[in-house]
Amino acid sequence: MDAQANRELPMDDREAVRELVVAAGDMAARMRRGVAVHRKADASFVTDADLAVQDHLVRGLRERFPGDAVVGEEQDLGRDRSDARRVWVLDPIDGTASYKAGLPGWGVSVGLVEDGQSAAGWFHMPLTGDLFEAGAGFGMVLNGQPARVTRPEAFHRETAIFIDSGFHKRFLLAPTFPGKVRSLGTTAGHLAYVAAGCADAAILHDVHVWDFAAAAAMLRHAGGVLRYLDGGDVNLADYLAGEDALRLMVAGDSETVARLTGLISRREP
Repeated sequence: MDAQANRELPMDDREAVRELVVAAGDMAARMRRGVAVHRKADASFVTDADLAVQDHLVRGLRERFPGDAVVGEEQDLGRDRSDARRVWVLDPIDGTASYKAGLPGWGVSVGLVEDGQSAAGWFHMPLTGDLFEAGAGFGMVLNGQPARVTRPEAFHRETAIFIDSGFHKRFLLAPTFPGKVRSLGTTAGHLAYVAAGCADAAILHDVHVWDFAAAAAMLRHAGGVLRYLDGGDVNLADYLAGEDALRLMVAGDSETVARLTGLISRREP
């Protein structure tokens, strides 16, 4: 990732996006009791709250940044403009299954991609009160305090990594890994907590750009990386048109990621 590629957002723009994301999270939290739930074509859940929150975010971003493109998870939003120079990438509720179940592992994700690279990101988890922000000029911030990925060290019993719920179906983690494996139900949350130094690494696969666009900026500005199993850096621009990101990715400090990828293998068919 080119650290010089993106410009710093003006303070008033940054504050406006933060307020928009927090308001969207509060809206979702108010709607979660008895919200209508539907099935999408891929059998995943979508709720009326997902659609209402996305509409709120889109209207706010288009009013503030009328020349930028907007890409969102629901209703194939804006994928015909995914080649624009600046693209806002939205996941109105990352972790809809957790949201539907009444669990706290969900949040509102907004990422800014500039010239194909992660520039800035916001992720708000209303039920935990955690607000993650990252961008040029202010770095990685959790609840107003600077944060960064954990420093590399030998894996031990308290090493903590996040995995998605389907990891075990396709991959194996070597039994020599001595640490703890957790899943919160939100891909963006996994990556954001890693960027903030609350866990050592995260493993993800079979996701979409709105799942990780915001958190990719957090990793970048927190001194971390997002890499494929073969060691190559993940390129957000490859997924802006909505293609599935099927390849396994690992997030964290570069040394930690390299060490962890050596412990991951594919299951035999």
